[in-house]
Amino acid sequence: MSKKILLAIVMLVLSLSSIGVEFFTIKMYLKAQAAKNWPQAEGTITKSEVVREEVGKILYKADVEYDFVVDDKEFHGDIIRLRGKTSSSRNGAEEIVAKYPVGAQVQVFYSADDASDALLEPGADLVNYIIMISPLFFAGLFGFCAYGAWLERSAVK
Repeated sequence: MSKKILLAIVMLVLSLSSIGVEFFTIKMYLKAQAAKNWPQAEGTITKSEVVREEVGKILYKADVEYDFVVDDKEFHGDIIRLRGKTSSSRNGAEEIVAKYPVGAQVQVFYSADDASDALLEPGADLVNYIIMISPLFFAGLFGFCAYGAWLERSAVK
């Protein structure tokens, strides 16, 4: 098998993988938007701290937990919003921890189908849009490279 065909196959696989990731990001975006219309319950912040993690590089995470009650049943949550809680910036994590101090009363948005599926900040923001668009960009880039490698292979024959 020639290098051009192998390159075309690798680029095609990467392109298709990016499309697969895109389905996940669209699902996350749609859930974030739908959460704006979820029922709400009063909750209490039970934990709020900045955690430092090392996974090849140093990351910071806002570790926020809360309790809330729905239909006389107690629930515990730790989702702030539907995207990552880690950042390379300690400031971002500190801002979230400052926004949700222990003991603070908060509005918890929960799924009517499963109250354990809950979060504090529904909706999408700029980061959600970037996360959603990125796989499309890479799918197009890898697809273009695969097509170019395939055409170049065909031209050599």
